[in-house]
Order: sequence, then structure tokens, then C-alpha cells
Amino acid sequence: PEFNVVTAEDSFEFEMTPGLFQNNESYVAELPVVPTSLSQVLASSDLRNDFLKFSSKDLAIEGPEFILQVDRILELYKNIPLDSVEARNSFNAALDSLYADFLSYKSPFLIKIPNRLSEELKNALNDTSLSPETNSEKLRLIEKARKVVYDRVNGDTFIRYQQYQRKERNRMMKKLGMRGRGTI
Repeated sequence: PEFNVVTAEDSFEFEMTPGLFQNNESYVAELPVVPTSLSQVLASSDLRNDFLKFSSKDLAIEGPEFILQVDRILELYKNIPLDSVEARNSFNAALDSLYADFLSYKSPFLIKIPNRLSEELKNALNDTSLSPETNSEKLRLIEKARKVVYDRVNGDTFIRYQQYQRKERNRMMKKLGMRGRGTI
């Protein structure tokens, strides 16, 4: 598992474990972080990478990857005017890639969203009018799909990830002879 560097914001309630080194020094070990929210995981590159590895092993990688790809699209295109042909083409290419990777029935990473939303997205993405209203509708629909997938990942894969991290943390604490409980 990946381990995260302890920062000043982290709080611990561990008793120091004396005598683990020959010179009898005490120390606090670096332990796996047990995240409190999926938002926390997505915001931290270390946690996000660890969560993606876990999701891949859990055969549930498509949800987190979809969320991250939508986030990249929203970051790039949500607050900029798409008034140039180049910007609209770039925006639509990103959406085409999103569709091919996660929404097409041929995709090996097909995400599960309600059929009605899937059809709305498909129709919007096939609209070639390139009007500002069409682009706004496309953004609205991918945000809606992101919320559906986020809620599913948060209630399923993320919970298993938390449990896994908690087990790893407890295993390491036991291995190191640490007493107490960390609060991160």
C-alpha cells in the first residue's frame, strides 16, 4: 500500500513505542491514511493514486476514472467562453473521448448511469450545432452523470477502500507494537 507523509494538520493519539531500536529511541511510524471522504481522496494526489490502484484491484476502476476525466473537462472548459472554433473543437474532442471511454456500449470501462441520462448525453454529444446553449447543456449533463457516478463510488468502492486502509493501519500498528488510536 501507499503511505502518506504526515503533515502538521494530522493529529495522532499514539503512545510512543520505546525500545524498538538498539539505542532505545522512541518514534512514530508513518501509517496508511484512512480518508474521511471521497472528496479528500480526489483532492490528494497520494490518496487518489492509492485509491486508483485499489479500485483497479477491486475491478471498479471505471467510476473513479470517469470522475477524474469529467473533473479535467470541467476544469478546462466550464469557465471559459467557447466562442472560437478551436476551443469548441477541443471541447467536443474531450467529450468524444469521454463518451468513447465510458459511455459507449463498446467501451470496456462502461459506467452505469440511468438509461434516460445516457440517452440525453448521447443525443447532446451528437449535436454538432456548437452553440453556447448546446455546450452548456453538454456540461450540465456530464456534471449530472458525474454526480450519479460519484454517489455510486462513494457508497461502494470508497467504503471498501476505507475498510482496507483501516485494516492496513491496524496491521501496521500491531506489527510495530503501537498502542492507541490515530485520528486522521
